[in-house]
Amino acid sequence: MVAAVSFERLDLFRTDRDRQGKRKFLTIKLADADFERVFLAP
Repeated sequence: MVAAVSFERLDLFRTDRDRQGKRKFLTIKLADADFERVFLAP
């Protein structure tokens, strides 16, 4: 399944706040091998 979305509609996953009250966001990075598998998928 392919989905097309605009960058304006994308949002980061929110987690709790840090000690200063700033919002923290979940950031996960794919390993290069995993990213290549996603990129080359049919």
